[in-house]
Amino acid sequence: MKTIRFIKALMLLPTLLVAEVSDLDPQFTDIKNDIKTEKTKKSRENTYYIKLGSSAVKNKNAAPLLGVGIRSENKSFATDALIDYSYQDDGDSLISNLSVPKISVLKFFSPEANSSFYAGPSLAWVFNNFDDEQNDSNSYFFYGISAGGSVGYEFGRENETLRHMIQLDMATPTISARSKGKVPNINGQLSYNIGF
Repeated sequence: MKTIRFIKALMLLPTLLVAEVSDLDPQFTDIKNDIKTEKTKKSRENTYYIKLGSSAVKNKNAAPLLGVGIRSENKSFATDALIDYSYQDDGDSLISNLSVPKISVLKFFSPEANSSFYAGPSLAWVFNNFDDEQNDSNSYFFYGISAGGSVGYEFGRENETLRHMIQLDMATPTISARSKGKVPNINGQLSYNIGF
């Protein structure tokens, strides 16, 4: 029994020593705080966000845009996956555009900073549709893979509550599973994203 008590006392000794050193040496306390901060930063590697903006899918026509996504990042790079949808019916024409999913790989240009520009390529499976009630020859649809790129600016990368992103996306229909009509070469999106 005495042997077991002695072993337990030895096991508690390092904990007591660390507590004593922490109280006596401020530098040791700073090291512990740095480790805690680093763990906190790692907990924000995954950011869920809401995407709000506008999608230009046919000449000057544009549609309101709504999406949800997740961004997984480290200091220098991020991978981004999202679903977004835009729709507009003004009576004369109908626009709808669905990306499900869209995958991007992004590089941060100021990886050590709290805010940074970023850019990278993207691929998406898209459903693009435009119906022109006045001139049916302008109507089209495209189902398939769209390739493009994103550029943006992210604020508050070390923020524990909210992150903000302003982003411009450009894409072109690349591999068609099914299409009809004259499909535009370029589709664009301008959005404000808020992450949690």
